[in-house]
Amino acid sequence: MSKIYIKEEELEQIRSTIGSKEAHIVELGIIEIEKLNLKQRRLDVEDLLKVLAEELKTLSEWLESQYGKSTIDIDTGEVTPL
Repeated sequence: MSKIYIKEEELEQIRSTIGSKEAHIVELGIIEIEKLNLKQRRLDVEDLLKVLAEELKTLSEWLESQYGKSTIDIDTGEVTPL
C-alpha cells in the first residue's frame, strides 16, 4: 500500500493555523501575567496612599500643635488662624 500525502499548500495552511493558535495562546499568557503585575502595582500604590494619608494626618496634628487651628498657604507658607 502506498503512502498518501496532502498537498504542500494544505500542509502549510495547517502549520500556519497551528502556529497562529500557539502565538495567541502565548499572547493570552502574557496578558494574564501583565494583569497580575498590574494588580500587584495597584495594591502597592494603595498601600503607599495609606502611608501618605497617615503621614499627612501626623503632620497636620503637629502643625496644629505649633500654630493652633489655622490654614496654611502651601505656596507661601503663610499661616492664617481660624
